[in-house]
Amino acid sequence: MLPSPPERFSMRAIGREILQVVNLEKGLGYTLYALTRAPGSTLRNYLFHDRSKLTKPVGFLVLIVALATYLTVTFFTFQEEFQIAGMTIHATDSSPDTTHNILRFFKEYFNLLLLLVLPFYALGSYWLFRKNRWNFAEHLVINAYILGYQNAIYLLFFPLLFLPGSHNIYLLATLIYHLYAYRLVFEAPGFRGLLRAFGAFLVSYLLYYLFIAIVFVGVAILF
Repeated sequence: MLPSPPERFSMRAIGREILQVVNLEKGLGYTLYALTRAPGSTLRNYLFHDRSKLTKPVGFLVLIVALATYLTVTFFTFQEEFQIAGMTIHATDSSPDTTHNILRFFKEYFNLLLLLVLPFYALGSYWLFRKNRWNFAEHLVINAYILGYQNAIYLLFFPLLFLPGSHNIYLLATLIYHLYAYRLVFEAPGFRGLLRAFGAFLVSYLLYYLFIAIVFVGVAILF
């Protein structure tokens, strides 16, 4: 028996899908709202109690990163320098062909490079907050939501990123949220908690920078 054909699209059907996306009681809208209002209790509740309200971590991250990638590769040229997860890489190779190939590679795989921040985030928090005794998979979930939210901040700031100095404000906003979320999720109050959160962030980005540098050199050699 053949399955019945799906309902034809109508303005009412499109409206229902839009409402599902922005729903502040469940789904993507609620996820963004909850991660803004109370990331600590929201993520601990998702991990250990109720997983019915939030958008699944992988879907949330992939969707937001896809939107960020589309805007970035559409409106930035990548000819002189380009931004990868808040990092500027300069194409300094003397060969124009090599430079072109490197820039093309990073532009083509920009979404993947953004997603690859996740395991480094998870490593940083896993090492610096190991007293919480949470496993690496749980750190991946926590950081998937945090990274997705940081990319949502990018989407919010995107119209301003063409103004001089605006990118630094965006980077500061993402750093503040990162530290804020870590302190609440891992229940690390006070100055020591702030230092530990910053240490996790620093370790994550140092490892990620090293990874990108290795990829950069590898692409330059191969292409």
